[in-house]
Amino acid sequence: MIASYDVLLPETLEIVWFASPRRIEEFSGVSFPYPYMRLEKSIGAMCLAAKQIHIPAKHFEIGITEYLLRQHASYLVQKLINYQERINSASNILFCAGAREIIFEFKVTSGRFSFIDWDTNVETFR
Repeated sequence: MIASYDVLLPETLEIVWFASPRRIEEFSGVSFPYPYMRLEKSIGAMCLAAKQIHIPAKHFEIGITEYLLRQHASYLVQKLINYQERINSASNILFCAGAREIIFEFKVTSGRFSFIDWDTNVETFR
């Protein structure tokens, strides 16, 4: 999730299924081999809205539908809301150190939600 607390910028949530979240960086459209969804919260909006949904034919054939992806996305958003206080605390530390943008990477495996990485525009903190 790209977390930005500048009210002029939208928040974005990108999700990839059946692969590492790091594969999101490889998303390029129709040739991407995994289901993918990008949701955005526009300026002044109260909730995230799906802006792009990609389901490769091989996944659609086994029952992966847009409805199912939307249900999973809703579950993930609820999990993120549960972690909002912790996300805000980490974000505040990073923003105070000069970050302008923060990217949190997380995964859900067998119902277990965990953050696996984070990145910012600031390479080193002093």
